Amino acid sequence: MSSQKRLLRTQIRKVLSAISSQSIDLQSNLVCQRVLQMPEWKQSKNICLYLNMPKAELRTNTLLSAAFEQGKRVFIPKCLGPHYMEMFELESPNIQLLPKNNWGIPEPAGDTAKVMENGIHCDLIIVPALAFDTAFARLGHGKGFYDAFLRRYSTWCTEKSIQYPLHKVGICLQEQWLSSRVIPIEPTGCFHWHSCRTLLRSFDKPPSVSTSEPKKQASANPKVCPSPN
Repeated sequence: MSSQKRLLRTQIRKVLSAISSQSIDLQSNLVCQRVLQMPEWKQSKNICLYLNMPKAELRTNTLLSAAFEQGKRVFIPKCLGPHYMEMFELESPNIQLLPKNNWGIPEPAGDTAKVMENGIHCDLIIVPALAFDTAFARLGHGKGFYDAFLRRYSTWCTEKSIQYPLHKVGICLQEQWLSSRVIPIEPTGCFHWHSCRTLLRSFDKPPSVSTSEPKKQASANPKVCPSPN
């Protein structure tokens, strides 16, 4: 299972490295506009939203601006250790002054309110990924931040008898959407088809990826090939 994931990550990162900024801008706008039309977005008051990496990831600045314009509370991730992150409240849509982590992602200082503190719950979480597949399985970057956070949040809701449902929405670029059930599901994975029914993208036909190990004669950097259909 781990070797399959390593191969997938290698394939997808190679493809993502070649995507133009213009394509990412176009796809980001299309996907974000779809998110803004969702009933889950319109009804939510507390939103957990990722801030995107500088390159090769769907951009969320449109969602960030809209959330503040609509009076929603926005919580963004801060990585605090191996497999551990918290969602801290962002008090302004101006993220230019926030410190950046090792991936170039702006992070909160960690001195504001956070989800699961003083009864603060989340209505909607927008989740990134390295890839998704048709079974709604999620392939992350291998650090386990979102799986661990979602497990803790689920436990907290049970312990506190929190009745508010958490809607999990995955968003991705065309190049991150895989055409079949190719992402291995681990027992600890929280983000798969029976816990997430919503995955938004800007296109209809996904590319396909082979999860078989490359043959000895094959290139050391196998490519993700577009579907012939």
